Amino acid sequence: MANRKLFAKWSRWLDQIKNELIELVVQQRHFHELQDTIAPHVGEDTGVELARWIAQAYYAYACLAVRRLVEGPKSNVPKKGDPKLTISLVVLLEDLATNNSELIRARTRRLYLRHMRHLGDDVAIRAADRDFDQVARKKRGREISVSRIKRDIASIRKAAKRIKRRVDKVYAHTERDRRRIGKPLRLVEIDAAIKTLVEMHRLYALLIQGRDVRGLAPAEFEISSDLRKIWP
Repeated sequence: MANRKLFAKWSRWLDQIKNELIELVVQQRHFHELQDTIAPHVGEDTGVELARWIAQAYYAYACLAVRRLVEGPKSNVPKKGDPKLTISLVVLLEDLATNNSELIRARTRRLYLRHMRHLGDDVAIRAADRDFDQVARKKRGREISVSRIKRDIASIRKAAKRIKRRVDKVYAHTERDRRRIGKPLRLVEIDAAIKTLVEMHRLYALLIQGRDVRGLAPAEFEISSDLRKIWP
């Protein structure tokens, strides 16, 4: 039988990570709405300083949020009861890798049979196998392998590498040798990192909670109508 305490802990972590991602995705949407709104006004003086200020704030916020979500496990964490324990997507995946023998297809099937009992056993088992295969990236495997989880961690870290460097060299500290900062960080890199984090969270929420987490930014959070009051 699955270790219920482990899965309860992982589910709590997923919920905390989801809350971080929701705020990040909402802020990302707001910034893209700003870009779309000011596009017809490029070359004009309308709200130039306001737009610059918003862009500066978004870049800092998004980079710091991504940096937090890829933070690795602490090496000197007390055995239990530590309120300062870092919760991040990488911390979650490292813990899953350590306990991967719990991440078995049979457990996913039981979870889906419970959640989807109104649809019948065949439908639930097909859905469980489909989603388990999504995480495993192969069919008919019995468990999620350590190597698969480690590859996902590597993908997350690769997507966030330049963002982490930006935070470390600019936002968290002042780099004396400015040449070490590297090339300016592009918006497309931030977007790609966020996409990777959202997708990894979605996959492991399927595995641990049996939930398909999509649409993290509710439509009611749009701000285009307010922005058009400044940039009509």
